Amino acid sequence: MPEHEPGIRIDPDGKDWVLHRTEEDGTATSIRLSAENVLSIAEAAPSLQARVTATLPGAAGSHQRTFAVPLAALEVGADAVDYLLLRATLPNGLRQTYSLSSEQAQELSDLILERLAMIRSANPTRQ
Repeated sequence: MPEHEPGIRIDPDGKDWVLHRTEEDGTATSIRLSAENVLSIAEAAPSLQARVTATLPGAAGSHQRTFAVPLAALEVGADAVDYLLLRATLPNGLRQTYSLSSEQAQELSDLILERLAMIRSANPTRQ
């Protein structure tokens, strides 16, 4: 039995990090990364998801596939300079925090209310 489940993981190793990829047969490949490398990958993840998803079958014309992750929880707070902090928690416990200006927060609020009204009017029995 392989030492680790097949998939990708990142483990700390001193001041560095190690990206591991384990195949179904237990074959493993690793690459050492700095903290800056890991943060750069994390920052690029949404763009990378969009680029990869666009190459999948069915992503054509005006209909583009979307990679969506369900949320387990949302929290809203504020930082010391009056930016709204929106923390999203995934079902696996990972968290991502976004900082929004008051203008961005208002725009997001307006867009959510607009979209929610559209959903409710299209599905009046699901309210």
